[in-house]
This record gives sequence, C-alpha cells and structure tokens, in this order.
Amino acid sequence: MNTGNSSIALSINNHESLIDMKKLNDIISEEKIDMIIMDIEGYEINAIKGATNILKKTNYFYVEYAPEQLNTFGMKKEDFIDSIKDIYTNMYILSNNNLIRYENKSWINHLENLPERRGLLLNLLFSNKII
Repeated sequence: MNTGNSSIALSINNHESLIDMKKLNDIISEEKIDMIIMDIEGYEINAIKGATNILKKTNYFYVEYAPEQLNTFGMKKEDFIDSIKDIYTNMYILSNNNLIRYENKSWINHLENLPERRGLLLNLLFSNKII
C-alpha cells in the first residue's frame, strides 16, 4: 500500500490553481461496480458524500483512514463513520498481511474507540459481503 502522505499544490506568483471536481454520482452510471479505491489525503469524507449512490452499487470499497489528515479539512472520525455507516455492513483492516474482520457494523464501535494518535493510518476495506 502507498502510504506516501502526499498532496499536489501549485502556486505561481501566489495565485492558486483551481481544479474542477465532479461527483462520482454524476459521472458513473454502471449498474454494479466491483471495487473503488480511494486515497485522497483527508478529503475522503467529501468524496464519499459525492459518491453515495455509486458506493451502494460497489462490492468493495478500499479507503485509507487517517484522522490526522481528516482534521486538515476540518473533519473528525465521527464524520468519517457517519459517511459510511449506512452503506456498508462489514469492514476489514489490512494489517501485516492479515485481514481483520468486523462484521455486522461492529466496525463502527472499533473506529469510535480507536485512540487518535499522530500518524495513525489504517488500510480499510468495506463490503456488504463476508470475505
């Protein structure tokens, strides 16, 4: 997994560059999607909100969870949980070549009780299927 913690910034003569963003809900029309991978350095909650309909049709959703990065955009872990809890039932943490399974929304309690520490980054896989 890429844990580079990178972002892109372009500033010329103190002018910001604007990047056009579109909601996945508005640009994807497939009936079923196997997997979406999202690694956007703290902007995940906004992207999830713009992809709710698509995620409901997606078998597997991989996302990096880093509360410190979420804070950069004024978001909290509760916002992250709220953005996903009505979409997926099961969560899997990929750690040290092991897959840790949280079924039947037990992942909500796990994430709520995780201590926030500098550098915390988890590779999460969400699904409504049991792997």
